[in-house]
Amino acid sequence: MNFKLRITRALITGGGSGIGLAIAQALLAEGCEVVICGRNYEKLKKAKAALNSGKLHIMPFDVRNVSLIDEKIHEAASLMGEGEQCFQLWASIRAGFMKAACAASV
Repeated sequence: MNFKLRITRALITGGGSGIGLAIAQALLAEGCEVVICGRNYEKLKKAKAALNSGKLHIMPFDVRNVSLIDEKIHEAASLMGEGEQCFQLWASIRAGFMKAACAASV
């Protein structure tokens, strides 16, 4: 598929499986650089191995730990060697959390 995206980088929570993993796979297919995060590091490693892309980065993070949001955004950005404003898309399975996080941090 060609979605004709204007974004090149994305941070996806819940990216180790399900919808988050499917979003990561679609964005990688479009040439985006992607950071997936989730609570289960082993699941993230398996997802990275399955997708087999040098543009995919993994980062353990439980989004329920709101106090770490800023730190984790910086960490994800550093995985790609970019500044904190590098993410043009932050997809999250938890839409309510996503709205609050973006308003506070991005």
